[in-house]
Amino acid sequence: MGAVEQKTTELGPFTEKEQLELELGIPKILRTEFNFLKFPFFDLAKDSQREKIKIEEWIETGEGKFHILWLVTRSIEGRFPGDFEKRLHRAIEQVINVSPKPITNPLRLGSIRYIASIMGIHPDSGKNYEDIQRAFKNIVKTSIEAKGTFQLKENSKTKRTIDDTFHLYDRVIFRGEELPNGKNAEAVFLMLGSWYLQNINRNYVVPLDWRFYNQLTGNITTRMYEYLSIYFYTALERNQNYHEARYSQICNYFPLTRQYPGWKARKQLKHAHESLTSFGYFTKVEWLEITDPADWLLRYWIGPKAQDEYKHNKKEIRRHGVISGRPVPIPRRRRHKRRNEGSQNAADNHEIAKEFVSRGLTPKVAEQLAESHPGAFIAHKLEVFDWLVETKSHLIKYNPAGFLRTSVEGEYTDPPGFISKEERQHRVIKAEEFKKQQEWWELVEQYRFELQAKPEQKVYGELILWVRDYKKQNNNRHPTSQEKKVKREKLIKGLPSLEERQKQIFGEVVFKAKTPEAFEEELKGPRKKRITKVGENVY
Repeated sequence: MGAVEQKTTELGPFTEKEQLELELGIPKILRTEFNFLKFPFFDLAKDSQREKIKIEEWIETGEGKFHILWLVTRSIEGRFPGDFEKRLHRAIEQVINVSPKPITNPLRLGSIRYIASIMGIHPDSGKNYEDIQRAFKNIVKTSIEAKGTFQLKENSKTKRTIDDTFHLYDRVIFRGEELPNGKNAEAVFLMLGSWYLQNINRNYVVPLDWRFYNQLTGNITTRMYEYLSIYFYTALERNQNYHEARYSQICNYFPLTRQYPGWKARKQLKHAHESLTSFGYFTKVEWLEITDPADWLLRYWIGPKAQDEYKHNKKEIRRHGVISGRPVPIPRRRRHKRRNEGSQNAADNHEIAKEFVSRGLTPKVAEQLAESHPGAFIAHKLEVFDWLVETKSHLIKYNPAGFLRTSVEGEYTDPPGFISKEERQHRVIKAEEFKKQQEWWELVEQYRFELQAKPEQKVYGELILWVRDYKKQNNNRHPTSQEKKVKREKLIKGLPSLEERQKQIFGEVVFKAKTPEAFEEELKGPRKKRITKVGENVY
């Protein structure tokens, strides 16, 4: 293996100090290798004593039965990779995403402090330092045996499956240890598994909405998003609006311990289902009975969020061939000139600096930050800071101004739970639209009653009120049957026509149908814009 060189750009080499100052903002898209997204490598259970994950199936084809296997086995000296290792791997993927292609071994990661910052954990904690070292070793010591499962991309058009035993990471080299070229490592370096590395370089990846991913809570929820992102894309390519999977299959691919009876299985997935439904990733989940009483078929109806992702990914693939990552970050001290060429004038910088000063920064520091970062970036950081102040976050409890400065200079990821003002406004609009739709369908139900009910049913309420008033006016005497009959007929004669009733309900004539059957058919027909009583288009 050749000598390891520092990564360089047209602006010069990265030093260790500069590496710590690279951008830490969450990218919009995270490209993650296909196989390690589809098949489970990390254990979702807390305090698990798991020793292996095993998926073994026999696939029926026209050429007979084929045996497939995905077997992940930990070393007896380490623990099975869990949630912490998964978070570490996602941080490594962010480094891979912003690194120039082709990726070569060993991959320079920077310091453990830098890795901790990307993971969103305290970079100066001694415990976190040890946990990251231990997590690297756990992943290195975990092996994968694949038969007919791991797909290897050979070129832009062809893929094949491999039968082999391999590792996600072959080796980790910590600072001070010897590199393959005989020199001492001045940072953490990683030797990626050869099959994994080949797929990364040939863009056999799945794009995830990384900002959406970081809003999700719970290991099962994030794993469900990862898993369904693959199958929703395939379903939409085939013009299908749902994806079906057996509960047992979900347990194998997440992995989870199967639960029985049904209420336990539903409880196990309840938070993930409710969370992803609330975000619109799918609209509903159906639990369908099958011949196996201890298993169910889950039908996931694809929601608008997943459909938007599909359209975006298709557009990016047509434009670039793959989902493009962010450009390689430029060290902070070298960014000044490039970011300000033709983008901000002195007056703009002064106004931005005033925003910093109003939040506790000194004028000198405020001017420096305003000059060295784009306005849109600073506006976002100020919005995050104001949200932390509003929510009384512990992150800014002791030194708010210092946190603000560091969040800009270090370009930290958005804190958990943060939702931008634009997104909050979008959700309010969506909620208002949903409310208007509900109001619309309530009006539709009123008109449905007008079509289906008999005249006697329509006047029943008014007749009851008339009887009550009659008794008050006649010393509590009930009207005779004949008197009630006469009043009923009078009320029926005074009923409005269907057109008049529609004007009363909707404010205008909306439906042409005059029979219940024709009305139901009209509702099933092509959706046309209907104007509600409040004057808004609801669909």
